[in-house]
Amino acid sequence: MDRFFKSLILLSFLIVAPPTFAQNDKVIGGRDTTSLAHPWQIALHTRYSGHLCGASLISKRVILTAAHCVDVFGASDLRIKAASPSGEQRRLKNLPRVKEVIIHPGFDPNNLASDDIAVIILRSDVSFSNYLKPIKFITEQNTDVLLENHFRDLPGIMMSTGWGSRETPGRFPVHSNILQEVNVRAVGVTKTDLHDDLFRDMLTANYNMNNDIIDFIQINDSNVLLTKGEVAETGNCVGDSGGPLVYYEEGKEPLLIGITSYAVGGKEVCKGLVGFTNIQGYQEWLSQYLSLSL
Repeated sequence: MDRFFKSLILLSFLIVAPPTFAQNDKVIGGRDTTSLAHPWQIALHTRYSGHLCGASLISKRVILTAAHCVDVFGASDLRIKAASPSGEQRRLKNLPRVKEVIIHPGFDPNNLASDDIAVIILRSDVSFSNYLKPIKFITEQNTDVLLENHFRDLPGIMMSTGWGSRETPGRFPVHSNILQEVNVRAVGVTKTDLHDDLFRDMLTANYNMNNDIIDFIQINDSNVLLTKGEVAETGNCVGDSGGPLVYYEEGKEPLLIGITSYAVGGKEVCKGLVGFTNIQGYQEWLSQYLSLSL
């Protein structure tokens, strides 16, 4: 593994080297919640080892998740679960089997700064209910805000959810049994803000990011939304990868804006900076699956 990513942790699998960048698997300092509040929340399991990642239902047959969650698994390896009225993992229902897993062509499993987004197509339609329904994802058509330039100016609130670890993980992280939610605030967008020297200095001073990592992300033209827990000592952790970042604006329906990807922070990983794949940056790629979203 490249030395830069001993600081990055992917939030589906914990990288046990001293991390600064990490994959997020759990919500730290979150609140118990249920599928009634987040009916688009999906749990990805494997037939071998249980909980793997989170994901979001965007149509009757289409699910969005992080590419790093599914890049080593075939369709037959995955089990899709959702709709627990109590938010408990053990009460999740099985959804239709997976027909196809489509990973963005730009994703590089050796590069956490690459296009960390994937689509899962189910074999048959999901039956909607109050506890299971799709969420609209942000496009340039359903909002007048371009996240690359105005992420920090959003007037509403943002919330991340998942069954990830509820404390800074060790070698064998334990996932939460109850779905967790946490409010987060915008820090910046790698696509644009990394070109600002003052922003880079802030990342180094406040979030333990060294210049090698910042340069690497910038060179790879990463399009990631960076967030911080709204309350100190809160954030995403191992097991939360692939899950939703949802934007709530008063008087409007919720919009899916990000996919949980990685965490930064050294010893404070899962309590610091979290990166979400910016869905708005993949509108053209996702449009080919919209016919399955009706």
